[in-house]
Amino acid sequence: SATRDIWVGAVADAISGQDVWTYDTKSILSGEPQTDDSWVYAAGRNGKVYQFERSTGQVAWTVQVEGEVQGKLSVGSDHVYAGTSQGALIALNKKDGSIAWEYESGETEARSRQFFSSVWEGKDRLYLGTASSQVICLGAENGELRWNFRVSDWVRSRPIEVDGVVYAATLDSRLYALQDGPDGVTELWSNYLGQHGFTADLVAGESAILSADRKFMLYSVGYDEGTTRW
Repeated sequence: SATRDIWVGAVADAISGQDVWTYDTKSILSGEPQTDDSWVYAAGRNGKVYQFERSTGQVAWTVQVEGEVQGKLSVGSDHVYAGTSQGALIALNKKDGSIAWEYESGETEARSRQFFSSVWEGKDRLYLGTASSQVICLGAENGELRWNFRVSDWVRSRPIEVDGVVYAATLDSRLYALQDGPDGVTELWSNYLGQHGFTADLVAGESAILSADRKFMLYSVGYDEGTTRW
C-alpha cells in the first residue's frame, strides 16, 4: 500500500524488528527506495528526490524535479535516473543531486508521457522501455537518443543487455531480442511467453534470461533463439 514514510531496517535488527531510522517525506513514495553501497535513494509523488546516508538516515541532498516522479528510481554508477509525469527521464548526479541531463520523450498521449521502465545502464548506453510500446537506447553521458524500437505493447519491466543484445518483455507477454549495432538496432527474434504479461524486471542469468509474469509464473529463456527451457 502507498506510504509517505521511508524506513530502513537492518539485518542485525531482524530479531527485534526495530527500525534503524525513519524519515517522513510528506508525500506518497513513488516506488520502493533504491540503494547502493553507501546511500538510499527515494522519490515522492511531489517530485522530490532524496539521497540518504544508508546507516543513519541523514539527508545528503534533496532535489525538486518538474512533475511527479513515476515508478521507482534507477541507480547507476554515477547517476540516479527518474522518470516524470512530464514525459522526461532525468539523470541526477549522485554526488550532489544536480541535473546532469534530461531526455524529453516528446509523447503527447497521457499514458505514454507518464511511464518509463527502470533503466539498464550499460558501458556507455542506457536502455529502457516506455508505455508507448518502445524500447529506447540513450547515450549514458548526455542522454541523447541513439535509437528507439517499437514493440507490441507497453514495456514495464526493465530491459537487459548482454553482449550487445538487448532483451525486453512486454505487457502482452512477448519477449524481444534486439541487436544494438553501430548503425542502429535490428530485431533478432521475438517470442510469446504465456498469456499474462510481464511487469517484473528481467534478470540476466549465466545461460538464460529469467522472467516472471503477472501470475507469478517464472520462465527460463535461452539467449540464442528465445526457446523456453522451463
